[in-house]
Amino acid sequence: AVCWAGADLRDAAFAHVRLGEGDFSGARLHGASFQHCALRRCRGEGAALIGTVFRHCRLEGSHWATTEAWRLQAVDCSGDHAPDMAA
Repeated sequence: AVCWAGADLRDAAFAHVRLGEGDFSGARLHGASFQHCALRRCRGEGAALIGTVFRHCRLEGSHWATTEAWRLQAVDCSGDHAPDMAA
C-alpha cells in the first residue's frame, strides 16, 4: 500500500502503474493523468480532481468520493467505482 493522503500531485503523470490499496485521500490531483493503470482498492475521498484524466484504467474496488471535481475525464475505464463524473 502507498499513502499519498494530502499530497500535492498536481500535473503528475502515472502510466502503466499497478497499485493496490493506495490512499489518495485529500490529495491535490489537478491536471494529473492516469493512463493504462490498475488502481485496485484505492481510496480518494476528498481528493481534488480538477482536470484529472483517467484513461484506460481498471478501478476495481476503488472509492473516489470527492468534494472538488471539475473537468474530470474517465475514458474507457472499467471497474465498479470509477471517479464520480457528476460531482
